[in-house]
Amino acid sequence: MEVLSGIELRDRAALIGDTLVLADPHLGRTETAVELPVGAGEDMRDRLAGLLDRFDPSTVVIAGDLLHSFEGVPRGVTRTLGALRGTVRAADAELIVLPGNHDTLLEAI
Repeated sequence: MEVLSGIELRDRAALIGDTLVLADPHLGRTETAVELPVGAGEDMRDRLAGLLDRFDPSTVVIAGDLLHSFEGVPRGVTRTLGALRGTVRAADAELIVLPGNHDTLLEAI
């Protein structure tokens, strides 16, 4: 769905020019007993792969809150992040992560 000239929305992401922007994935949310996770693990990787196939962007920006937890890196998050990086790399795109308020532990992974 194109909302403004040059901006297309799909599956909780925005394509702006040649840049795919995703915000607030909150990796590790399922491990904190939140009832409605945005998507985790393979689901998140599959969703990203579909967006990359559809739009073929040169850059992928994760705009804040890549992580969910403030207290520790939940089990599986490092593996999920590696899979996301690999998916972006396989699509020959650059990954940029803009830290959000939940991303105090980004350097730990």
